[in-house]
Amino acid sequence: VQIAVSVGARVTAVASPEKADFVRALGADEVISLDDPIELWGRQLAHLVLDSIGPSIESLATLALAPTGTLLRIAGPPNSVAALNARGVRAVFVGTEPK
Repeated sequence: VQIAVSVGARVTAVASPEKADFVRALGADEVISLDDPIELWGRQLAHLVLDSIGPSIESLATLALAPTGTLLRIAGPPNSVAALNARGVRAVFVGTEPK
């Protein structure tokens, strides 16, 4: 959140109700409750979704993406890279492995 805000991005975060204030304090312009994913529908689609949760919300994350958007996962590689690529979505995994 802080990096995106520092380069001028408008940040909409999805977080649990317990962490909403924390994410706002990091600089998110808007916080959508993880408990109410329907709130995402009908919104302007995102160019980048940073998924730090993992497979359980991958389909929800991709609903929020513009057709040429990027899904950046830091909680393991995306499950459906081929399906995402077929939609024009770029799927990227960034992570480290312990030695």
